Amino acid sequence: MPSPLARFLDCAVSAQFREDSRGRLVFLPLITKREAYFVDSPSDAEKLRALARMYRGASAVLNLMWSLLNFVAVLAPGSISSYYGGYVPLRAKLTAIAWVAVPSLLFWATSAWVVWSLYKQAIRKFTQALPPASPELVAQLPAPSRRPQRIALVVLGAVTILVGVAILAAVQRSHP
Repeated sequence: MPSPLARFLDCAVSAQFREDSRGRLVFLPLITKREAYFVDSPSDAEKLRALARMYRGASAVLNLMWSLLNFVAVLAPGSISSYYGGYVPLRAKLTAIAWVAVPSLLFWATSAWVVWSLYKQAIRKFTQALPPASPELVAQLPAPSRRPQRIALVVLGAVTILVGVAILAAVQRSHP
C-alpha cells in the first residue's frame, strides 16, 4: 500500500496527463499554460511521470522543511522566555523570530528556484522530440478530477487544527 505522500504525488502528477477526444495522451508540463505535448509511447509517458513526480516530491519536501523551520521560529521565543523566568521583551522575541525566519525564507526561496529551474531545463530537453499540442486542443481537454485533492486538503486541514488545539491545550495546562 503506497504512503499518503506517494498517493498525493500520484494524484498531482496524473493531473498533468490528460487524454484528448481522439484518445491521445497529452502532457501539460506546468511551465506555461500554453505548453502541451503529445506523448506517443508508454516509455516516454513513464519518464515524464517520473520527472514530474521528482519535481513535485522535491517541492513538497522543501515546503515541509520551510514550514517546520517557521514553526521553530515561532516556538523559539516562547521557549526562551520560559527558560529565563518568563519575561523577555517583545523586541527580543521578534529578533529571535527574524533570526530564524529570514534565513529559512532565503533557503526555501533559493532551493525552490533551483528545483524549478532544473525541472524546466529537464522538461525542455525531454520534450524537444515530442510533437506539441495546439492551444485550442489544450483548451478543449477535460479538467482533472479535484475530488481526491479536496478530500486530502480537508483531512489535512482537520488534522492541522486538531494538532494546533492539542498543542495549545498542552501549553495552557503546563502554564497555570
